[in-house]
Amino acid sequence: MRPDRLLTPLALLVLAAVVRVLAWSGVEAAPDTFAPVIDSEAYLVQALRVAQGGDIAEGVYFQAPLYPWVLGLTLRLGGVAADHPPLLGERTGELPPEVLADALRWGRGLNLVLGLLVVWLVWRLGCRLYGAGAGLAAGALAAVYGPWLFYEGHLLKVSLSLVFLPWAVLAAARALRLGTTRPWIWVGLALGLGGLVRGNMHLLAPLAAAALLVTGWRRGATGPALRQAAVLGLGVALALAPVVVRNSLVEDRLVLSTAAGGTAFWLCNHAGNSTGLVEHTVLNRQVPLHELEDWTAATEARLGRPVTPAEISRYWMDQALSDIAADPGRWVFVLLRKTGLLVSRYEAPDNTSFALGEEVVPLLAATPSRYGLLVPLALAGMVLAWRWRKREPAAAGRGALALALAGYAATLLLFNLSSRFRIPVTVPLLIYAGYLVARLRALAVPEAGRGLRVGLAVALVAGLALTRASEGPLGPLDATELTAHRVTRLLNRAQVALERGDVDAARADLEDALARGQQVGKVAPDVLVKLGALDRAQ
Repeated sequence: MRPDRLLTPLALLVLAAVVRVLAWSGVEAAPDTFAPVIDSEAYLVQALRVAQGGDIAEGVYFQAPLYPWVLGLTLRLGGVAADHPPLLGERTGELPPEVLADALRWGRGLNLVLGLLVVWLVWRLGCRLYGAGAGLAAGALAAVYGPWLFYEGHLLKVSLSLVFLPWAVLAAARALRLGTTRPWIWVGLALGLGGLVRGNMHLLAPLAAAALLVTGWRRGATGPALRQAAVLGLGVALALAPVVVRNSLVEDRLVLSTAAGGTAFWLCNHAGNSTGLVEHTVLNRQVPLHELEDWTAATEARLGRPVTPAEISRYWMDQALSDIAADPGRWVFVLLRKTGLLVSRYEAPDNTSFALGEEVVPLLAATPSRYGLLVPLALAGMVLAWRWRKREPAAAGRGALALALAGYAATLLLFNLSSRFRIPVTVPLLIYAGYLVARLRALAVPEAGRGLRVGLAVALVAGLALTRASEGPLGPLDATELTAHRVTRLLNRAQVALERGDVDAARADLEDALARGQQVGKVAPDVLVKLGALDRAQ
């Protein structure tokens, strides 16, 4: 790459780095909001075990294992907890404050590096598919995208999950441009590794293989398409092989992947679920360290016999399918609510809350780059890309981008649509949004056509309307559900404050949660229990 062409990506990376440093200062000033709780605490404990030479779990990996492994290797590189006795429990409270602070610093540093990598991938993908202007605009939107900044403050899978979709599309664009078989192995590797971070990404590999076969059949090139699909599958197999071998040795039988597919499907689709988000109706501590243990107990209680991890997944998948077959109308309604969440500007919480982050980190509230802006821009960008598909030079990979967006969105409709699961969708949306912004000057000339400009205006208005109408009682979540989400996050933050001895901060969050619950006539029992315990203690 010529030196003058390096200026744009360097400028974008500098912008992204500056914004992240500013956001990091806000994160460190609000330790309770960004403290490791539930999933992030479990990942940190698992990572510390890796840093000390251990494994993230003793039995079969129940959940996608790549993030705690990468985090653990990062902590090991930083020498975190090297002299601390091995962790025996599951809480970070066992750690000295300085060890916890070092672990958070290195973990957030890892997230910062991943964030810069994703900004570069977005820029590169925009340039490859729609030109330098689209790459610059998409990269700039990515550099200051608010939810990405928020999740980089948490030790969660989000930052790593963003890497694989743009990597896969870039690899597919290169393979299509070269017209050869061998490069498809990189697409398979990207999708396979992505599935080890987000299990729903496993579904994208067969979708990509099917697209290759259909395209090859339509062009009369079935043989090359079969070879390309086979090489893609080989890439997936290479990515999954270490986990398959490890799990199979532990279980003393063949275990093809992590064991949580069936339970994840059941949690979002069972008969008692009306929102499409995760809803637990069986005894479960909802802590990754105990997922396999808890689901094993629940399944054995129902079947009355010992079960393997594969049987656990199969049992709960069958239960969910039975619930769907018994009442398909309910499931269609859940899918409609999920579709609303897919386009909604609402960042549905799952142990973390972007809304709480905005309150304590002013930069998160100030950045205009967020989902409510991205969806209308991307929708108009898609319309423009379709209308001008014959006017502009064709670029290999545009179909792969559309397939990645549609495929990942479809997996969300089957599983969980909380904010941190939805967030990989933002990568292809950024490319389409960047394309629209880059072509605004070309749309201003008379030759562009009044009809096209009107169509784009309609798309923008429709996108804005969708992001807002789907957030309230007319959309996927009513006021009671929205309040329940907020109360759960306040309870988590209050628990963190109590653990560090800040009774006043805990009481403030609990009283806020109580007031919110009273407004909708539904007070969470845990709020009353914790407030009562504080009153008795004082």
